[in-house]
Amino acid sequence: MRDTVFHSQPTIAPARLAEITGVSPDTQRDWRRRGVFEGIGVLQENGRWLYDNFDVLIVCLLRQLSDSNVDLFTARSISTLIGSRVAVWAIKQKRLGPFAVRAPLENHRYAAAYSNKDAFLGWTVVPLFQGSNLDRAPDRGAASILLDLKSMGAALPDYFDELLPALAGRIASLADAEEGDK
Repeated sequence: MRDTVFHSQPTIAPARLAEITGVSPDTQRDWRRRGVFEGIGVLQENGRWLYDNFDVLIVCLLRQLSDSNVDLFTARSISTLIGSRVAVWAIKQKRLGPFAVRAPLENHRYAAAYSNKDAFLGWTVVPLFQGSNLDRAPDRGAASILLDLKSMGAALPDYFDELLPALAGRIASLADAEEGDK
């Protein structure tokens, strides 16, 4: 699955992905063999893998979650679902976009992820409004994980610093287009 805002040409080799994310090429191969990297990267005709910026974001989030003892397959599913929200928080923290008030994803610092066999990737992510009482997060009667999107955005590597201004502009354009459609 490709994020339409963050999508780019795949040009990042496994060694560079390792430099950015801290996930070694050996671990990348292991995760690919185990199915964790399904949908991440593009296999070239020469048999080598290349990654785009969204793939890098997903691997960064996957690593953050797995380092917090979230199992790999759960971390993979949740990473895909929250990628854009974490990127918006990173943009806001770096004060790159005056659009932040208009961006629909920006107002939710926390999100709760619930296991849901009927949902896309087996998980549902429910945004929690900033300032809401986290003790009152809905009880879905299933496994759940509370996510601090702002902290996850702050933990993104410096690699994203040069990408975020362009991303801010793309998100602002999409928000303007959505406003125009209403």
